[in-house]
Amino acid sequence: MCLYLQRKTKKRDMKTNQLMKRPMGQFEVLQRTSDSYFDANALVSQWNNIKGNPRRKISEYLKSPKTIEFINAIENDLSQCREYDNADFKAVKEVKGRNTKNGRTKD
Repeated sequence: MCLYLQRKTKKRDMKTNQLMKRPMGQFEVLQRTSDSYFDANALVSQWNNIKGNPRRKISEYLKSPKTIEFINAIENDLSQCREYDNADFKAVKEVKGRNTKNGRTKD
């Protein structure tokens, strides 16, 4: 599952895309510059790989009423930005499958 801010607007589309390494607490995530995408599973995997940390799952986090409320608030705020008139915002996008050396699986 992947989380990202999806921007669909003609006004600010980037012609190039870079993967930036971003610090997030004691972890690092790769984030695309074109749409702010980052793979939340990669972040959770880093957390789960530390001995002693309680195991976390993105699917459970996304079902939490507080998380749903937070995502709705983000999407509402973004939809009201004058800078992005006529843009289509979706703060979370679920993508099934896994990245492998041969591409993304369908599961």
